[in-house]
Amino acid sequence: MIKFFRKIRQNSLMENKTGKYFKYAVGEIILVVIGILIALSINNWNEKRKLNDLRQNYYQQLLVDLEMDKNYAESMISKMDSSMAKYNKYTETYKVHNLTLSKVYENIVKNEFRVSTLQFKTGTINTLINTGDIKLIDPKLRNNLTIYNGTKERIVLISFTNNEYVMDFLQNASMEGFSTNLLTNLQTQPDLMKELNIQNRFPEIFIKLEAYLSWKSDTEERDIQGLKGLTKDLDITIELIRRKLKK
Repeated sequence: MIKFFRKIRQNSLMENKTGKYFKYAVGEIILVVIGILIALSINNWNEKRKLNDLRQNYYQQLLVDLEMDKNYAESMISKMDSSMAKYNKYTETYKVHNLTLSKVYENIVKNEFRVSTLQFKTGTINTLINTGDIKLIDPKLRNNLTIYNGTKERIVLISFTNNEYVMDFLQNASMEGFSTNLLTNLQTQPDLMKELNIQNRFPEIFIKLEAYLSWKSDTEERDIQGLKGLTKDLDITIELIRRKLKK
Protein backbone atom coordinates (compact mmCIF):
# COMPACT_ATOMS: atom_id res chain seq x y z
CA MET A 1 0.00 0.00 0.00
CA ILE A 2 2.78 2.41 0.90
CA LYS A 3 4.62 1.58 -2.37
CA PHE A 4 1.41 2.36 -4.22
CA PHE A 5 1.21 5.84 -2.69
CA ARG A 6 4.87 6.47 -3.34
CA LYS A 7 4.38 5.64 -7.03
CA ILE A 8 1.44 8.01 -7.27
CA ARG A 9 3.45 10.69 -5.49
CA GLN A 10 6.31 10.35 -7.95
CA ASN A 11 3.91 10.53 -10.89
CA SER A 12 2.29 13.60 -9.41
CA LEU A 13 5.61 15.34 -9.00
CA MET A 14 6.52 14.54 -12.58
CA GLU A 15 3.22 15.94 -13.75
CA ASN A 16 3.60 18.90 -11.38
CA LYS A 17 0.34 18.08 -9.67
CA THR A 18 1.18 19.48 -6.23
CA GLY A 19 -2.37 19.37 -4.86
CA LYS A 20 -2.80 15.69 -5.58
CA TYR A 21 0.64 14.96 -4.22
CA PHE A 22 -0.19 16.69 -0.96
CA LYS A 23 -3.38 14.64 -0.58
CA TYR A 24 -1.58 11.41 -1.23
CA ALA A 25 1.23 12.40 1.16
CA VAL A 26 -1.32 13.08 3.90
CA GLY A 27 -2.97 9.76 3.16
CA GLU A 28 0.35 8.00 3.41
CA ILE A 29 1.06 9.62 6.78
CA ILE A 30 -2.38 8.64 8.06
CA LEU A 31 -1.81 5.03 7.02
CA VAL A 32 1.55 4.98 8.79
CA VAL A 33 -0.02 6.44 11.97
CA ILE A 34 -2.87 3.92 11.83
CA GLY A 35 -0.33 1.11 11.42
CA ILE A 36 1.62 2.32 14.44
CA LEU A 37 -1.55 2.60 16.54
CA ILE A 38 -2.62 -0.91 15.57
CA ALA A 39 0.83 -2.26 16.45
CA LEU A 40 0.76 -0.49 19.83
CA SER A 41 -2.74 -1.79 20.50
CA ILE A 42 -1.68 -5.36 19.74
CA ASN A 43 1.43 -4.97 21.90
CA ASN A 44 -0.63 -3.57 24.80
CA TRP A 45 -3.11 -6.43 24.45
CA ASN A 46 -0.27 -8.95 24.55
CA GLU A 47 1.23 -7.32 27.64
CA LYS A 48 -2.13 -7.33 29.43
CA ARG A 49 -2.64 -10.98 28.51
CA LYS A 50 0.81 -11.88 29.86
CA LEU A 51 0.15 -10.01 33.10
CA ASN A 52 -3.23 -11.67 33.47
CA ASP A 53 -1.69 -15.11 32.86
CA LEU A 54 0.97 -14.33 35.49
CA ARG A 55 -1.70 -13.11 37.91
CA GLN A 56 -3.78 -16.27 37.41
CA ASN A 57 -0.68 -18.38 37.96
CA TYR A 58 0.00 -16.57 41.24
CA TYR A 59 -3.62 -17.10 42.29
CA GLN A 60 -3.25 -20.83 41.69
CA GLN A 61 0.02 -20.94 43.66
CA LEU A 62 -1.54 -18.94 46.49
CA LEU A 63 -4.51 -21.27 46.62
CA VAL A 64 -2.24 -24.32 46.91
CA ASP A 65 -0.13 -22.61 49.59
CA LEU A 66 -3.06 -21.42 51.69
CA GLU A 67 -4.77 -24.80 51.59
CA MET A 68 -1.49 -26.37 52.73
CA ASP A 69 -1.27 -23.79 55.53
CA LYS A 70 -4.81 -24.61 56.62
CA ASN A 71 -4.17 -28.36 56.66
CA TYR A 72 -0.95 -27.81 58.59
CA ALA A 73 -2.63 -25.50 61.12
CA GLU A 74 -5.45 -27.98 61.70
CA SER A 75 -2.98 -30.87 62.16
CA MET A 76 -0.98 -28.84 64.71
CA ILE A 77 -4.17 -27.90 66.57
CA SER A 78 -5.06 -31.59 66.77
CA LYS A 79 -1.56 -32.48 67.96
CA MET A 80 -1.57 -29.80 70.67
CA ASP A 81 -5.11 -30.73 71.74
CA SER A 82 -3.91 -34.30 72.27
CA SER A 83 -0.95 -33.09 74.34
CA MET A 84 -3.17 -30.83 76.46
CA ALA A 85 -5.65 -33.69 76.97
CA LYS A 86 -2.84 -35.81 78.44
CA TYR A 87 -1.81 -32.95 80.70
CA ASN A 88 -5.40 -32.37 81.87
CA LYS A 89 -5.76 -36.10 82.56
CA TYR A 90 -2.56 -35.92 84.58
CA THR A 91 -3.82 -33.01 86.69
CA GLU A 92 -6.93 -35.07 87.47
CA THR A 93 -4.73 -37.64 89.24
CA TYR A 94 -4.26 -35.16 92.07
CA LYS A 95 -7.85 -35.75 93.14
CA VAL A 96 -6.59 -38.96 94.72
CA HIS A 97 -5.57 -38.30 98.33
CA ASN A 98 -2.20 -39.01 99.88
CA LEU A 99 -0.24 -39.58 96.70
CA THR A 100 3.38 -40.57 97.10
CA LEU A 101 6.22 -38.96 95.16
CA SER A 102 6.79 -42.26 93.41
CA LYS A 103 3.15 -42.38 92.28
CA VAL A 104 2.96 -38.75 91.02
CA TYR A 105 6.24 -39.28 89.21
CA GLU A 106 4.77 -42.38 87.59
CA ASN A 107 1.80 -40.26 86.48
CA ILE A 108 3.78 -37.28 85.22
CA VAL A 109 5.96 -39.25 82.83
CA LYS A 110 2.80 -40.25 80.90
CA ASN A 111 2.62 -36.72 79.50
CA GLU A 112 3.79 -35.62 76.05
CA PHE A 113 7.15 -33.96 76.59
CA ARG A 114 7.97 -33.04 72.99
CA VAL A 115 7.14 -29.46 72.06
CA SER A 116 5.17 -28.68 68.90
CA THR A 117 7.31 -26.27 66.91
CA LEU A 118 5.34 -24.29 64.33
CA GLN A 119 6.98 -24.20 60.92
CA PHE A 120 4.93 -23.26 57.86
CA LYS A 121 6.71 -24.30 54.66
CA THR A 122 4.86 -22.21 52.09
CA GLY A 123 6.38 -19.04 50.61
CA THR A 124 4.39 -17.65 47.66
CA ILE A 125 3.28 -14.57 49.62
CA ASN A 126 6.87 -13.71 50.55
CA THR A 127 7.91 -14.24 46.93
CA LEU A 128 5.23 -11.78 45.80
CA ILE A 129 6.36 -9.24 48.38
CA ASN A 130 10.08 -9.62 47.66
CA THR A 131 9.68 -9.41 43.85
CA GLY A 132 7.15 -6.57 43.97
CA ASP A 133 4.62 -8.71 42.07
CA ILE A 134 2.23 -8.29 45.01
CA LYS A 135 1.00 -5.21 43.09
CA LEU A 136 -0.51 -7.57 40.49
CA ILE A 137 -2.92 -8.96 43.06
CA ASP A 138 -6.40 -7.51 43.53
CA PRO A 139 -6.20 -4.74 46.22
CA LYS A 140 -8.69 -6.37 48.63
CA LEU A 141 -7.03 -9.76 48.31
CA ARG A 142 -3.60 -8.15 48.57
CA ASN A 143 -4.58 -6.55 51.87
CA ASN A 144 -5.90 -9.87 53.21
CA LEU A 145 -2.71 -11.67 52.21
CA THR A 146 -0.48 -9.03 53.81
CA ILE A 147 -2.41 -9.14 57.10
CA TYR A 148 -2.51 -12.94 57.07
CA ASN A 149 1.23 -13.24 56.41
CA GLY A 150 2.04 -10.83 59.23
CA THR A 151 -0.26 -12.68 61.65
CA LYS A 152 1.25 -16.05 60.70
CA GLU A 153 4.82 -14.82 61.20
CA ARG A 154 3.89 -13.29 64.56
CA ILE A 155 2.29 -16.55 65.78
CA VAL A 156 5.35 -18.56 64.70
CA LEU A 157 7.75 -16.12 66.40
CA ILE A 158 5.80 -16.06 69.69
CA SER A 159 5.51 -19.86 69.69
CA PHE A 160 9.23 -20.28 68.99
CA THR A 161 10.21 -17.82 71.74
CA ASN A 162 7.92 -19.43 74.30
CA ASN A 163 9.09 -22.94 73.43
CA GLU A 164 12.72 -21.95 73.81
CA TYR A 165 11.94 -20.59 77.27
CA VAL A 166 9.94 -23.70 78.19
CA MET A 167 12.69 -26.05 77.00
CA ASP A 168 15.01 -24.58 79.62
CA PHE A 169 12.88 -26.27 82.32
CA LEU A 170 13.15 -29.65 80.60
CA GLN A 171 16.87 -29.23 80.06
CA ASN A 172 17.37 -28.49 83.75
CA ALA A 173 15.34 -31.57 84.68
CA SER A 174 17.38 -33.67 82.26
CA MET A 175 20.62 -32.43 83.82
CA GLU A 176 19.31 -33.66 87.16
CA GLY A 177 18.85 -37.13 85.71
CA PHE A 178 15.39 -37.10 84.13
CA SER A 179 15.00 -39.51 81.24
CA THR A 180 12.00 -41.78 80.81
CA ASN A 181 14.17 -44.48 79.21
CA LEU A 182 16.88 -44.25 81.86
CA LEU A 183 14.42 -44.48 84.74
CA THR A 184 12.68 -47.45 83.17
CA ASN A 185 16.00 -49.24 82.72
CA LEU A 186 17.04 -48.47 86.29
CA GLN A 187 13.94 -50.10 87.76
CA THR A 188 15.76 -53.44 87.56
CA GLN A 189 19.04 -51.93 88.75
CA PRO A 190 18.48 -50.80 92.36
CA ASP A 191 22.19 -50.73 93.17
CA LEU A 192 22.98 -48.59 90.14
CA MET A 193 20.08 -46.24 90.92
CA LYS A 194 21.38 -45.88 94.48
CA GLU A 195 24.90 -45.23 93.23
CA LEU A 196 23.69 -42.55 90.81
CA ASN A 197 21.67 -40.99 93.64
CA ILE A 198 18.81 -40.30 91.25
CA GLN A 199 16.07 -41.24 93.70
CA ASN A 200 17.20 -38.54 96.11
CA ARG A 201 16.93 -36.00 93.29
CA PHE A 202 13.34 -36.98 92.44
CA PRO A 203 11.78 -34.02 94.31
CA GLU A 204 13.84 -31.45 92.37
CA ILE A 205 13.34 -33.28 89.07
CA PHE A 206 9.61 -33.49 89.70
CA ILE A 207 9.26 -29.76 90.46
CA LYS A 208 11.10 -28.86 87.25
CA LEU A 209 8.95 -31.24 85.21
CA GLU A 210 5.81 -29.71 86.73
CA ALA A 211 7.03 -26.24 85.75
CA TYR A 212 7.88 -27.44 82.26
CA LEU A 213 4.50 -29.08 81.62
CA SER A 214 2.58 -26.14 83.05
CA TRP A 215 4.37 -23.62 80.81
CA LYS A 216 4.16 -25.99 77.85
CA SER A 217 0.40 -26.34 78.28
CA ASP A 218 -0.05 -22.56 78.47
CA THR A 219 2.04 -22.12 75.32
CA GLU A 220 0.01 -24.76 73.47
CA GLU A 221 -3.22 -23.09 74.49
CA ARG A 222 -2.05 -19.74 73.10
CA ASP A 223 -0.81 -21.42 69.92
CA ILE A 224 -4.16 -23.15 69.43
CA GLN A 225 -6.05 -19.87 69.81
CA GLY A 226 -3.73 -18.21 67.31
CA LEU A 227 -4.00 -21.06 64.81
CA LYS A 228 -7.79 -21.17 65.05
CA GLY A 229 -7.94 -17.46 64.28
CA LEU A 230 -5.54 -18.05 61.40
CA THR A 231 -7.74 -20.77 59.88
CA LYS A 232 -10.73 -18.41 59.93
CA ASP A 233 -8.72 -15.81 58.03
CA LEU A 234 -7.61 -18.55 55.63
CA ASP A 235 -11.19 -19.56 54.85
CA ILE A 236 -12.05 -15.99 53.81
CA THR A 237 -8.88 -15.53 51.72
CA ILE A 238 -9.17 -18.93 50.04
CA GLU A 239 -12.73 -18.11 48.97
CA LEU A 240 -11.60 -14.77 47.52
CA ILE A 241 -8.91 -16.50 45.45
CA ARG A 242 -11.35 -19.12 44.17
CA ARG A 243 -13.63 -16.36 42.95
CA LYS A 244 -10.73 -14.72 41.13
CA LEU A 245 -9.85 -18.00 39.41
CA LYS A 246 -13.42 -18.41 38.16
CA LYS A 247 -13.29 -15.08 36.31
